[in-house]
Amino acid sequence: MTNNPPNTRSTTNNDRLSALEVSTHSLKQQVKAQKEEFASMKGAMEALTNAVAKMSRAMEEKGVRIDEDHSSSGQDNDYEDFDEALAKLQQTGIVREYQTQFEHLAARVRHWPQRALVVSYVGRLKEKIRSEVKLFRPTTLLHATSLARLLEEKLSKLRRPSFTATPPKPSLSQAPPYKPSLLPTPTPIKTTIPFTSST
Repeated sequence: MTNNPPNTRSTTNNDRLSALEVSTHSLKQQVKAQKEEFASMKGAMEALTNAVAKMSRAMEEKGVRIDEDHSSSGQDNDYEDFDEALAKLQQTGIVREYQTQFEHLAARVRHWPQRALVVSYVGRLKEKIRSEVKLFRPTTLLHATSLARLLEEKLSKLRRPSFTATPPKPSLSQAPPYKPSLLPTPTPIKTTIPFTSST
């Protein structure tokens, strides 16, 4: 179904301008809907691809071999070595980004047992996170990724400066500011009795 723009033929420029604004708004709405639909389709395709790859890997671990390639050479035209890419992948940003990239590649590799995936994932984390994750000895990728995200959050909280309201301390080189006394200065008492010493 196509939406034809409204007729822009009119007698006044204001009518033409209004018709064009309505037409432009309608086109913008259609473009927005198309973008949302494409984004949804892309997400669904990625999820489907990951699910098929995980299912294929699970079946291979059970000894069932599934060939996705039907070409005679065994390679696509746009062949990518997922094993090499996964082996070289390293955390450079936040854990969530690294995890997404890792899972994307891990879903496409073959013959990587769960233990190898866990070791590869943990081994390429940033040093501060990696050393703490290793202490827990995760056995599944889910356990390793969960630990990494928790530890990253913990480290980011430790790095945040805590703001406490402390008054500034005066430096030794500065004299304390003059503060007038709250009570009046007492006047000296004059004695009427002469003081004599008894010797």
